[in-house]
Amino acid sequence: MVIENSLEKKVSDSLWEILPGVKAVGVAVSGGADSVCLLTVLKNILPANIDLKAVTVNHNLRAEEETAFDADFVEEYCRSISVPCTRFEIERGKINQLSLTKKCGTEDAARTVRYECFNQFIEKENLDYLCLAHNLNDQCETVLMRFFQGSTSLYGINFQREKILRPLLNVSRKEIEAYLSEKKISYRTDSTNADTKYLRNSFRNKIIPYLENQLPGFQKSILTLSKKSKYDEDFISSVVEEKINSEICNLKNDSASFAAEEFFSLPMAVRTRIIYKFIERIKASGRISYQFVENFCLKKVSSFCNSSCGIDFIINEKAVVIQKSKKIATEEGFFAIIEEDGVYTCLGLEFCVKTGHGAVVLSCENSTIVLENLEFPFVFRSRQSGDKILSAEGNLKNVQDVLDSFKCGMFKDKIPLVQKLGNIDFEKSICCIWGEPYGFKNWIVRK
Repeated sequence: MVIENSLEKKVSDSLWEILPGVKAVGVAVSGGADSVCLLTVLKNILPANIDLKAVTVNHNLRAEEETAFDADFVEEYCRSISVPCTRFEIERGKINQLSLTKKCGTEDAARTVRYECFNQFIEKENLDYLCLAHNLNDQCETVLMRFFQGSTSLYGINFQREKILRPLLNVSRKEIEAYLSEKKISYRTDSTNADTKYLRNSFRNKIIPYLENQLPGFQKSILTLSKKSKYDEDFISSVVEEKINSEICNLKNDSASFAAEEFFSLPMAVRTRIIYKFIERIKASGRISYQFVENFCLKKVSSFCNSSCGIDFIINEKAVVIQKSKKIATEEGFFAIIEEDGVYTCLGLEFCVKTGHGAVVLSCENSTIVLENLEFPFVFRSRQSGDKILSAEGNLKNVQDVLDSFKCGMFKDKIPLVQKLGNIDFEKSICCIWGEPYGFKNWIVRK
């Protein structure tokens, strides 16, 4: 097949090594310019012996008529070019609920649901690959976003990840719109694309236009940086895999360990990635910050223990150990012994600990409390059956009753308690119920 169109040739060139032996290819179509372009190109360039199938996901996040019209448009366009289309309807409110449950943005929640649909589609249709329409502009936006978020992953979006392909990664948005205009093909525009409360839209509509005006051609430099970062990451990842598969590493279902002396002799870039591999394997209950991992990898001590997001981080004389935390009294129990100033994460709550003037200051994004006469080490944990705390009158109250008075419902097992250690009456050792991070009151013992 001779391909004359330059955009179609770019896509064909990106796929030529992958297509031999392929029987079925899918394409995700939202109705926007990028995905409509990709669908059209694949329809035009794929050999007749490869089945092309489309999928569209109605997230039901926008007004019903708008989001339904997008999905209707995709189905109608697929019919017009004889491509079968599968439509997924997401129950209205499901994504917002997932966003609250996972404590993530709407974009992240929608992506999670969307990829669940994609995986179902791949399995049901027995696809070799599913193509997504991320383009050159998306790549540049992603690298910039990751840079400003402090990520080490500056290589951006992968062309291939398992059965997912992105054939438009070397095609600009301007080329895509020109292609559709030339072919007189219409597409839908998502009204939320202009809403700058979404991070990517802020970069797309504000930051990148400013940079283009001030630094013409900056995108080429960004993409060169991305390519170099990918080469570096591939090398570091190969070293990490080699170390994880060596005799000094021991992997189990709910724990992973690495010989301490060898671990601390490795470059920091390798150490942190080994720990993240362990975290990924054991499955943390929330996001563990880079600062937490970095602090752990810098310890170089013979005895240390801390917990975050359902995982215990331990250092002893022989090994660095990452293991699933043992549950305490509740399904989402957490327990951490805080021994020094620093940044910690428990059950998704990232907080800072600072000491001074005979007090400990705990702070997070929306709360700061000062706990007088508290000293290291102390315990940061979830509630247990029978917990009691002193009232202002000096009487002991059940923590359960206090939490009930806060009307905290499903957050009851997430609200942290701060407990003193040492030579004190255990029943009177809880000095704080820190409800403010979750929008509730604090209960602080001042005595």
